[in-house]
Amino acid sequence: MLVGSAFVLRMVADMERSELIATLRAIECVHAVAPLDATDTAARLRARLTEARAHEPDEECSVSLGDPLLHRLFVALCGRYGLQAFRRERQRRSSVSVLAPKSFCQQVLWPEYSALARELERYLASETDRVIREAIDPAWPGGNGEPTPPERT
Repeated sequence: MLVGSAFVLRMVADMERSELIATLRAIECVHAVAPLDATDTAARLRARLTEARAHEPDEECSVSLGDPLLHRLFVALCGRYGLQAFRRERQRRSSVSVLAPKSFCQQVLWPEYSALARELERYLASETDRVIREAIDPAWPGGNGEPTPPERT
């Protein structure tokens, strides 16, 4: 019986993962101003970057991302569009910079990253709650995990 329920839970997790991937792809389509069935939205966004570079110079756009997973997301997104993310010597590990036109950073890169990060955080929080319920406390209500003080009698 446990094997059967574990199989069902894995199927549900896989479905949610595929829904997350579809949502992340849809977010990219929105920022690429492409139809949802577009095959290469990254190419459209790289073309927008090239166009922006034709009208304005690259500037150093720096952000501070405390969460290592969201830091990885930002670096991956930069790489997807051919941008090299970097950190200057003696900068904090949470800092990441990229050379790109300011308009591209403000109108494409940061808004897309923010939308992707929200979805990824939502998914990770949901998965964390599921694991806690399955492995630690079946009565776990989920949420932010803030402890509540006991009632005084």
